[in-house]
Amino acid sequence: MPQNGLADMFILNNALREFHSQHIKPGVRGYFREGSRKIGVCEIIEIIALYQNPKS
Repeated sequence: MPQNGLADMFILNNALREFHSQHIKPGVRGYFREGSRKIGVCEIIEIIALYQNPKS
């Protein structure tokens, strides 16, 4: 199993877009989870379109 890699992440619930735009920035660390279990550590390295309104 790889020890590191890159992942593209998306906000699927537009109601959470404002919350994420206030808390997410490059350098922020977090966890990949399966329910309550932490399965990996992640760090934000780039934000591409968080601050743009998605097309409906």
